Amino acid sequence: MQVPTQAGDVQGLRLIKVDNLELMRIWNEMMLREHPQGAGPLVGCQLRYLINSEHGWLGGFSFSAAALNLRDRDQWMGWDTEQHRAHLHRVLGMSRFLLRTSVHCHNLASCVFGMVLRQVGPDFEAQYGYRPWLVESFVDTEHFLGTCYKATNWIDIGQTQGRGRQDRENKAAKSVKTIYVYAIEPQWRAKMGVAEPVRPQAGARHGV
Repeated sequence: MQVPTQAGDVQGLRLIKVDNLELMRIWNEMMLREHPQGAGPLVGCQLRYLINSEHGWLGGFSFSAAALNLRDRDQWMGWDTEQHRAHLHRVLGMSRFLLRTSVHCHNLASCVFGMVLRQVGPDFEAQYGYRPWLVESFVDTEHFLGTCYKATNWIDIGQTQGRGRQDRENKAAKSVKTIYVYAIEPQWRAKMGVAEPVRPQAGARHGV
């Protein structure tokens, strides 16, 4: 598969929503072979995409339920228990992102990020009847820099505690990851009824 080295030179770049068994087979095989977390399982409402081009399959995405509780995210959002219960379904987790190991194409990650973030809201609403307002994702910064997140205006809001959804015994067996969020709906705070986070004044940490 000869993929151009610049995203602008990739021919026929497009996202294909996974909506049949054949596309699901392609997505599953690609994730199992090339993504460190494999193909799943995913939880909650889900969408999957394949990244296609005239040069072949380049990778894929999946979206599923957001983390139930996430200390740094919940503090940044500023929601109380009632708001959390009422609006957690409006936060969508980007549970998989893969560019194939054979693909070395400058700016391709940023390009497909932009494509999928424009498409996932309408697609999700068409399938599930409501539109998400935020997307969250996690980056293992021991192995990845998160460059494409920064380049596409995701916000770094803190870190996980290394637990994961199934860690009911607080063993924190997973690696700590940086939490990134992206606002699909610019007015999400007003819609959720939560205020902007209070930032400390300059010099406050030093008692000035």
